[in-house]
Amino acid sequence: MYKLTSKTCVLKTIAHKKSDRNSVDYWAREDFSTRFMKYLKVSSMEELYQRFDIDMRRIPIKEHIPEFEQRINVVLCGTSVSSEGSYIFHKDGSFEG
Repeated sequence: MYKLTSKTCVLKTIAHKKSDRNSVDYWAREDFSTRFMKYLKVSSMEELYQRFDIDMRRIPIKEHIPEFEQRINVVLCGTSVSSEGSYIFHKDGSFEG
């Protein structure tokens, strides 16, 4: 049986078209991923993605937005380890980043 590539599966999902399976993403803290990769004896995130047929990949984007950076110390802020981008958590639970 023919299996869609990750790219085709994701594009069908975005276009709200029927696919042979759901697109799969992987989100975990860096410390967990490091321990998980060691446990599985894989040497890279790409190996981990391939082992579990993960469709999505992270593409870090670095950009300078002065209006955002002026509000960085609002509640809880920092720089994401995975994307190296800035983020802000607000008191109402909303998130920017």
